[in-house]
Amino acid sequence: MTNKRSRYYVDCPVQRSLVKRLLLHWVGFALLSAVCLFASEYFLGTPHLSIGAHVLILWNKYCFFIFLMLAVLPVFVYDTLKISNRFAGPIKRLQRGIHQLAQGETVDRLEFRDGDFWKKLSEDFNQVAARCHKG
Repeated sequence: MTNKRSRYYVDCPVQRSLVKRLLLHWVGFALLSAVCLFASEYFLGTPHLSIGAHVLILWNKYCFFIFLMLAVLPVFVYDTLKISNRFAGPIKRLQRGIHQLAQGETVDRLEFRDGDFWKKLSEDFNQVAARCHKG
């Protein structure tokens, strides 16, 4: 079996949930960082300046960091999808195999890709499938 999957989304509900959670954490971190930076600039810097002036100071100091955070977000999403394929793909194939067994169909030997999680699960499934077909 090849190591390369042809699709990013193997199990859409599961992987979509992971991406949503990642985005939620990223936005939460970005907002918390912005609030902390603003508070430190306001209270430790020059408190007599207007809020707009503080925002401008923060922008001038941290605009590179903001662009960097935005730039890495697609990389984080891509990596999350890629790693989730290592568990979503095997479970999806296992689910398909269990469904075939439940329908009384002949099931091909189940093999997970190199690097996938739960390799032992495929071995156990193959033993169960062999017993079902014997008797």
